[in-house]
Order: sequence, then C-alpha cells, then structure tokens
Amino acid sequence: MDTPQQSQAEVINRHFRQALDQVGEVVIILDAGPTVYPGPRVAYVNQAIASVCGYRVDEVLGQPVSMLYDEATFDAFLERLPDVGRSGMRYFMDVSTACASGKRAPLRWTIRAATSGDGQVLNYYVTMCPSWSDVPRSEQEIAEKQSDGGDDRSSRLESLAYVAGGIAHDFNNVLTAIMANLSMAKMENDADAIQPMLSNALASCESAKKLIGQLLSFAKGQGTKRSVVNLGALMKEAIELSTPGANVRCDLRLSGNLPPVEIEPTQMMQVMNNLLINARQAMPNGGVIQVLMNSMVRAEEAGEGIPAGRYLELRIRDRGCGIAEENLQTIFAPFFTTKRDGSGLGLATTKKIIDQHSGHIEVKSRINVGTEFRILLPAATHIIEEAPVQAADDSELVKGEGLVMIADDQSDVLLVAAMMLERLGYKAVKVTSGEAAVREYRHLKVNSNAPVAVIMDHTFPGGMNGDDAAREILAFDPEARIIASSGYFETSDEERIKGIGYAAILPKPYSPAVLSRTLADLLRTAAPRKSLASQPAMV
Repeated sequence: MDTPQQSQAEVINRHFRQALDQVGEVVIILDAGPTVYPGPRVAYVNQAIASVCGYRVDEVLGQPVSMLYDEATFDAFLERLPDVGRSGMRYFMDVSTACASGKRAPLRWTIRAATSGDGQVLNYYVTMCPSWSDVPRSEQEIAEKQSDGGDDRSSRLESLAYVAGGIAHDFNNVLTAIMANLSMAKMENDADAIQPMLSNALASCESAKKLIGQLLSFAKGQGTKRSVVNLGALMKEAIELSTPGANVRCDLRLSGNLPPVEIEPTQMMQVMNNLLINARQAMPNGGVIQVLMNSMVRAEEAGEGIPAGRYLELRIRDRGCGIAEENLQTIFAPFFTTKRDGSGLGLATTKKIIDQHSGHIEVKSRINVGTEFRILLPAATHIIEEAPVQAADDSELVKGEGLVMIADDQSDVLLVAAMMLERLGYKAVKVTSGEAAVREYRHLKVNSNAPVAVIMDHTFPGGMNGDDAAREILAFDPEARIIASSGYFETSDEERIKGIGYAAILPKPYSPAVLSRTLADLLRTAAPRKSLASQPAMV
C-alpha cells in the first residue's frame, strides 16, 4: 500500500510533468545506456511528441531512441554520447526524424547529459524542435531566417531547464514540511495538538501551488495580450522563480513613485528571468544580486534614440566575473555567447522583447568587478484599476444538496473530491473518462436524476477530452451546468471556456471552502443557459 508521502510525491511528480506538457518542443529523457545499437531507451517524453511526430506517449516510452533517429547517422549519434557526458556541453544535430505516419521530419535535436557529482552519466535529455537545415549554415544567417519565434522558444526552454533544478530544491523543502507535519499528526492523539500541524501542512501546500503556478506560466511561453501592471510585483515573482535553491540572494529596492507599465507579462517575465539567471551564473560562489527600480523623466535631447517622457528604470546588478570590453558590443547578437554550454539566445531574446515594448536596454561591465543591465520602459498612460482584495475565510463552508458528477482520470482526485462533496451535503458520482461522463449524464438525465453540476477535468489521456465531453453533454442537455477543472488555466482561457458552454472554472488544487463557494455561486443562478456545443473544438 502506498504511504501518504508516496502519494504526495506522485502528485508533485505529476505537476512537473504537466509543466513540461505545456512546452511546444519535444522533451525526452533517455537512460544512460547502452551506447551501442539500438541505443538508450526513452524514460520520459512529454505530450509534444504527438503534435511533432504523431506518436502517442505510450508508443515511445520504453522504446530505444533508434526508433526516432535517422538510421544513416545513428552510429555517429551513439559515438557522440560519451563526449556529451564527459564535456558537459550541449550538442545540436539536425536529424531526419521518424514520424508515426511513416514520413520523416527535419528536426533539430539538442542533447545534454545529466551527471552525478563524480561525473557519471545519470540520463541524457533531448529537446526536439523544427530544424533550419534548409538555410545556410552560417549562424548569423540562421538567426536572420528565424522569423517564427524559434529563438524565443529556445531561450525560454533553456531558462526553464535551468530554473527547474531550483524549483525542485524548493519543492523538496515544501514536501519535507508537508510530510513531517502529516506524519506527526498521524502519531498524535490530542485533537488540539493536531490542528497546528495540519495548518502548517496546508500552508506548505499553498506554497507548492504557487511554485507550480509560476513554473507552468513560464513553461507555457509568450502570450499576446498586453496589460497595465505593477512591474515591482512582477519582479518579485521573477525572483521567486529564478533564484530558489541558489547560493545568491536578491536585494530588491523599489522607489515609492513607480509608474505602471503596459507590457505583455509573460514576455517581460522572460526578460527578468534571463537577466537574473545571468547574474546568478556570474557568481558561482554566491553573492547578492541588486535589483533597483526607479521613476525617471527623460528630456528629448538626452539621446539614446528614445523619446522624451516618463519611464520606469530597472537595474539588475551583480558582483560577478564581468564581461570583457570587446564583447560588450555584440552581447545582444543572436548566438553570441561566452558560456561553454550557452545557446546565445537569452540576451538576444531579451533585447527583442524590450524593443517590441518601445524600451531601451544597455549593459555596463568590468572584468572581476561585475555587470549591470539597465532597462527603460515607457510609463503607461493610464493607471492600474485594482479591485480591493478581500481575504476569504477558508474555514467557511457553504452547504448544498443534489447530485454532482466528478469526471477525472486521477483516482486520488476523484476520491477526495467525492469526500468533500459529501461533507458539503451533496451526493457524488465518479467517472474516469470523457466518454463515461457523457454516458452517465445521459443515463441519469433519462432517469430524472440529472446532476445539478458536473466537475469536468480538461485532459483524459487516450480518449475524449473534457471540452468535447462538455459539448456532447450540452448538446443533449442545454441546461447542464459544467465546471471546467484543471491544474493550469491561462488568462486567455476564460473566454474560450465560456464559448464552449462551461458555467464556471475550478482551478486545481482546491479546498473544500473553494469548492463549496463555486457550487453555491453556480447553483444560485437558476436561469438556463444557451448551449454553444456546436462550436468547433478549440485547442
């Protein structure tokens, strides 16, 4: 029987897998050996393998990497693997990759080794994305041809891989707190003594939820909608994402009159993440990263090619190894890097994003003294409209009645959701697939026992997804009230979800109080809704 600690570890592992499934590039983890035909086996692959190569995840897991690689050059690939492990460098290969259709796709494989402290290879990890092998091989020419955002994606994936280790460090700390408190509560007989232990465990769960939310948002990539935001608050999030588990700390200083800025938050998060990671890497023995934000007004004659006006000034300063003077002129050029295993895309992407926001970026550095990046962003012309935040009493439960269907492929989610519903006064019926949800809803409706609500997970591996199941149910019963539930929602998802016909959104993880309020708010509205189930599927 699994222990609670094992179950919690499985939940956390699933969250990390979900984060990688948000990435558009294929991510593969290979066993350390063998380095002879048919090669290492696939220990993990994310969902992108389906869209890029047409395979289901289960068709690739456990198979030798030779099933994907170009047969004509596979021996050369195997010969290179030991070098990857010894050097610690990243290798790029343009590979004619086998697809499920029988055709082959030109993909760029990037491979690197994960090693132990004594240099032993633990795993190889590979990313695959569209190859630019049809363009001239000059790196500068390749950079000029990449007009589809490939450099942004590569930079983001490189940063994601770098911060994942720090996130894992913090997650292990959170998990330690959860496991310790629950274990102590299990041994305690005094109900009063148990309560603070459970409260501590719940607080740690909230910290874990926040960490995963940051990782998922960053993994998802750039958005398209700009909004007026407080950059100081966004910088605090970037620091939490970029520096966990590191031997550096950030000294964040914000002036009292910071203007809001109109930005695309995910793009700007990538900018700050890139610069913080650079500062962290420049100080391998630890230190302090200074982050300063000020308001400033520039006169038109001040130069630097930007208009007069009010700006937010951001400075990120380290006391690290510094950048040689001869490299400062090319530091933002695509593919230029002084790092042994760098892609040369992080700062190029950073400058492009700042330029797109009508801003300005510059760098000053001295060898063995440190580096400072300075960014100017135009102040927004309108202020942020912030609604007052009211703290919800998580202990307040709103009771209800009626039958609620829960559709989820995870047995632990079904079990705990059903327990919460029954404690709230509802009856629960559990199904594990989209097809089962449609069948069971029709059966209950025909027998005059239609659920008052359906909590529908978005993803069911290998079958009908939640959106399609919701459409089928709404086509059968336009008055069905379906709640979209998922471990990750984008800001842009709300309109899409309303368009499908969902009545509410319930992000995971959720507490009994959040579940009770969601159901109470939904069932308080008795008017039937129009079904939009005939709309085409949106992904």
